[in-house]
Order: sequence, then C-alpha cells, then structure tokens
Amino acid sequence: MVFGMTIEDRNDLRKHAALPLLDLSAEAARLKKVKRDAAFEQYYRDSRHRFASLWGDQGRGWLTNAGIWAAARRQLRAEFEAHSPE
Repeated sequence: MVFGMTIEDRNDLRKHAALPLLDLSAEAARLKKVKRDAAFEQYYRDSRHRFASLWGDQGRGWLTNAGIWAAARRQLRAEFEAHSPE
C-alpha cells in the first residue's frame, strides 16, 4: 500500500496502469478495519504482560498453552472492543 495517498489517488494510478479501480466504500471499510486491527495489536502488545505468568511451559503441552494464549487474546479483544471508539 502506498502511504499518504487517498483512495482516489490510488484509483488514478490504477486507471493509468490499466488495473481495475477500487470500490471507494469497500476500500474505506477495509482501511478502517486495518487501522482498528493495528490498534488492537498495539493494545495487545501493551497488555499481554498481565498474562505472562500463564504462558510458561509449566509442564503443560503446547496445545494447552496455545489454548491459554487464545483465551487471553480473546479477553483482551473483548476489553479493546468495549473500551475503544469505533
């Protein structure tokens, strides 16, 4: 993705390159999701220390540890969604 360009600017480049144009509303929605996902990943990086004691091997199998990691990530996603504006 070319940073700093509007969707219209990108469509102009695509038109000159004989590529299909981007749908404005679909691309705006995609970019909004990308930004929201990036904001969650930052929140996750800043908050995962709260679960660090659960992630050591501690004699559990990798599948159990993966389940603990997924549950922690789900909890942080729910917190993020509840406390962040759309």
